[in-house]
Amino acid sequence: MVRLLVLLSFVWSLHLGFSGTSTACLVASQDRIIPLGTLNDQLLAFEVLQQRYGGGEHGFDPYWRVEVRVVRFLSDHSAETVKAFPSEKDIPGNQLHINLQDKLKQAFSYCRELKGFDSIQAERISFCDFQRECRLVSLVEKGAQIQIEPKGSKNGFPVLWIDSASNYRVGLCCRERNKNYDITLPGSDLLISSVRLYTTVSGKRLLVMQLQTGHQPEPADPSLISPPKEQDFTGSLTSVKSCFFEEPLLHHGCGFDYFVWL
Repeated sequence: MVRLLVLLSFVWSLHLGFSGTSTACLVASQDRIIPLGTLNDQLLAFEVLQQRYGGGEHGFDPYWRVEVRVVRFLSDHSAETVKAFPSEKDIPGNQLHINLQDKLKQAFSYCRELKGFDSIQAERISFCDFQRECRLVSLVEKGAQIQIEPKGSKNGFPVLWIDSASNYRVGLCCRERNKNYDITLPGSDLLISSVRLYTTVSGKRLLVMQLQTGHQPEPADPSLISPPKEQDFTGSLTSVKSCFFEEPLLHHGCGFDYFVWL
């Protein structure tokens, strides 16, 4: 039900965005999964479903609409809501990160009280700068599938959520891009923004990636275009809150986090 409501709100934001040129420049969406730990060997995460739109007198001021909840992911990547937060809208762009940090702190405090909860430790975070080949993982096409291939692993992992039946939001992103840009394989235009590696108390390793489709700004002078450059996160990895960052977002971007157990 939550995902259906978010889908409807996203469609409405698209309607608002593309009905006028001033608002369209700010329309974007991003789904994020922040691992909190495990509960009976299942991933507990802080999930953020957020849409950006233009506000103010001329529609040039960025505002966000967010749905936040704590979810438990099952083995098939489906999610169950453990705790839901009230939805919010009209959050100014410069206040979004602080808003989410506060909710993240509340979510982690809630999870620590759950019987059987074990926290998770961030091991490494890097920003791939919207490439398909990164130091920790690659995004490849295998037959009729988009797969994630972690470096050093013999196995690839299909990105299940590209199918609209698996995830309404991601399916909508892919369908819109396919229709407008003549993309025959759903997800073939996805790029990697950030890559995060975590370790559980029991030693299991978790890889989380932000995958996005959208437009990269192109300067009028081609000589000003710099090649993509992957960079490591320079902040602290000691706690969930300290390694929470503002995820880069492409122009008219549609992004989502996807995870695999290694």
